[in-house]
Amino acid sequence: MRNARTTILCSLAALALLSGCSKQDSQRFATVLDPTPELGTLNAREDDVINTTTGVFDTNWRAFRSDVGRLFLTDRPSRLTPEPVR
Repeated sequence: MRNARTTILCSLAALALLSGCSKQDSQRFATVLDPTPELGTLNAREDDVINTTTGVFDTNWRAFRSDVGRLFLTDRPSRLTPEPVR
């Protein structure tokens, strides 16, 4: 009984090793759907798009804060004299 189990397990293991794992159809299908999976746009990878977007939002936010400072006149100290002029 034990010898038969060992023989069956060894033959199944050999069959699995000889057959390998083939994903040609699924790989071909994925390539047909998206031939350049590493690109997020026409010429940039997804990481490049994220980096550019982050830089743009950061620059826009800093410019907005600067504009708000100018709007409320808090971007520089007053140029008025500290004591009254006669």
